[in-house]
Amino acid sequence: MESDGFSYIGVLRPDTVSNITRITDNLPIDHFQHVHEVDQNIRKLINDPKLLYLVRRYLNAEPVMLECTLVVTGGSCNNDASGLQNSFHFDYAGWQSVNLFVYLTDVDESSACHKVILGSHRRKTLKDLFYPTISDADARKRFGDKVQSVTGAAGTLFLENTEAFHKRQFSPERRVMLNVLFASHRSILSNGRLDPRNVQHRNSIYARYI
Repeated sequence: MESDGFSYIGVLRPDTVSNITRITDNLPIDHFQHVHEVDQNIRKLINDPKLLYLVRRYLNAEPVMLECTLVVTGGSCNNDASGLQNSFHFDYAGWQSVNLFVYLTDVDESSACHKVILGSHRRKTLKDLFYPTISDADARKRFGDKVQSVTGAAGTLFLENTEAFHKRQFSPERRVMLNVLFASHRSILSNGRLDPRNVQHRNSIYARYI
């Protein structure tokens, strides 16, 4: 994690995957914020002592969960009108932070896999601070074989420092991924982007399946 800003950490047990996907397999294309509030299986996952131990070691602090978002993509627009998620970019949550990603569908090179540029959280230029997206061509030119595709079966977990350049590979295929943001502190810069309207929408959708 320190050098690459990325690490696979394992695969969930089949029964855990099935408990979560029993609901997520039925969800429409959208994003659902603070999904742990309505799904006890996701809540149990993000509070797992072994997971929190890893996050605690990386942050060197007691983890604070800022966001827990389930993202369902697919179709021609891929649920992203701006296209930002389909371009290499980096995020800054404030203080020390790390994201847990969990695939909840099988993901390969053709199914909207996550891509990360290993070590790029340590290799920013001044220009990057003002223009936080780069093209695929620039990524290859600057970082070469450090561009990595993240693939895996449903239940695959990985940690990432999203100050590294990353993106979602565009694909019309359906992909479901859980994205949980942990930080060492809560501040003005790390309050998250919770939208009350999204919470209301989440509740109405989940009420059909819980």
